[in-house]
Amino acid sequence: GIIGLLIFISRLYSGQLADAHDEEDSSAPASSNWQIPRKYINLLILMAMVTEASFYFVDIIFYKQVQIEYASHDKFANYPAGELRSEEHIINVPKTSDVEVASFLGKYLAIMNLLVLLSNFFLVAPLINKLGMRGGLLIMPILTGLVALVFGVSGLMLAPAVFLFRVAVFNSVLDWVLRDTVSRSAVFILYQPLPPSIRSRTQTQIETTAMPIAQGIAGFALAGLGILGFASLQINYILLALLLGVLFLAFSLGKAYGPVLLEVLSRRALKLSEQSLVLNDPSTRTLLLRELHSPYPEAVIYALDTLDAMEY
Repeated sequence: GIIGLLIFISRLYSGQLADAHDEEDSSAPASSNWQIPRKYINLLILMAMVTEASFYFVDIIFYKQVQIEYASHDKFANYPAGELRSEEHIINVPKTSDVEVASFLGKYLAIMNLLVLLSNFFLVAPLINKLGMRGGLLIMPILTGLVALVFGVSGLMLAPAVFLFRVAVFNSVLDWVLRDTVSRSAVFILYQPLPPSIRSRTQTQIETTAMPIAQGIAGFALAGLGILGFASLQINYILLALLLGVLFLAFSLGKAYGPVLLEVLSRRALKLSEQSLVLNDPSTRTLLLRELHSPYPEAVIYALDTLDAMEY
């Protein structure tokens, strides 16, 4: 059914897709003498892979702590169902851990999705405007890493299991919300300097190849760690290493973004009608304001038009 729907939509809008392809081809000559550095695209791909892998490590720590927290709640786990009944009456059995876990996960997912929705409405734009693209990239690994550090130190100090459980839940919610809101918006800004054809190709490559590979590697790694008997605390150390890698890549991309965007702006290869311009940030605005002092009138006019499109 879904495949049929996709075929129907593709045929229905085939003319618009062809027009979009023609527009991409017509914009190619503007930057034919210069290409986006391959290093920039490789950093985008590597950033997506490491970030995706870190998500599964946060997730497995969360579920391990949920398992530990609710394991002691199942008082009747070792009793066959027949032993809980008698011919005269039925023993009232309290909720088992399976029921409690299902109830908890339902509330957890509902609250988390609500937080994602509210963050997209009220948090993303102010944070991106205040912190910029680089700050948007850094906020998730920094905050998630700090909470993971608290979890690790608390585990070494033999903190109560209920405390570790709460820290793991908080980190899972924090990671998921920031990943799906602020971090995603910051990554969209990183795509802004790419020509339309390269942007589409890079996003497709990341979403259909790089991220599934990262998911597979993370899955095999976590399965191996489970066989080796690694507990949440040991997995948390690997998570911290992954988050350090995300921080390094975020710094590298933030450093590479400025020169690439400046080159694209100087060649006037960025189309003013693109939706990516809505995701403006202080870094982009600073570069455009710098172009206003250019000795070339074309560059100044282009910068003014771009700032106007960004509603600056």
